[in-house]
Amino acid sequence: MNGRIQLINERMRLMKRFLAWDTSSTSGALVAMEGLGADLTLVGEWSLNVSAVHSERLLWSIHHMLQASGWGLGDLDFFGVGIGPGSFTGLRIGLTTARILGHALSKPVVGVCSLSALARPAALQWNKKEEGQVLIIAAIDACKGEFFGLWGEAHEILADPVQARNLPTQLMISELNLYLQKKPHLRWLGVGNAMLRYPDLWNELPSERRFQGGRGGGALFTHQIQGRELGPLV
Repeated sequence: MNGRIQLINERMRLMKRFLAWDTSSTSGALVAMEGLGADLTLVGEWSLNVSAVHSERLLWSIHHMLQASGWGLGDLDFFGVGIGPGSFTGLRIGLTTARILGHALSKPVVGVCSLSALARPAALQWNKKEEGQVLIIAAIDACKGEFFGLWGEAHEILADPVQARNLPTQLMISELNLYLQKKPHLRWLGVGNAMLRYPDLWNELPSERRFQGGRGGGALFTHQIQGRELGPLV
């Protein structure tokens, strides 16, 4: 397994251009990137937060992103795609599009946990600050009063992929409270649409230790598609 990951990583170092998208929720994202590691550059970024379903917008957005970047499909070295958790329909559209393009162009496809991609920009930002250690909570709406969640301290999210959790909502809130009780020095920061959708749930966590105004935006896949955080090629 380690040999395969090393081979993938070596292959990726030779690759320069890629598109990546996430359609796990109604707020989709599409980015065009060039380079890897320290030389990684954001070429373009679009939000797919529209009323139309992703099936109506994704290919249209890919077409216009390529035009705006001055690239053709043949110029791309690989594709990145969010693999959830999230909307079944949205994920099916995003993954199917990536697999078809990857197969047709003989290009690899890299799968990225959508919640990890959401949490990592916030972890990068707050890991550099002097306010102390921070617990990053990424949560997206799963409808009917439930959400998909992932959490970890900023340095943990940066060091290794963190597993997404799919627990009943109240159990997840209880686990978070227990974690914060055990680590009274930690403050916490929430990102994702579940923060706005279910504000009463987050009021059950200690409000005096909450950082306000956190966002998990930016280039979602910028720091995910490299090193040992590579997902499987599909």
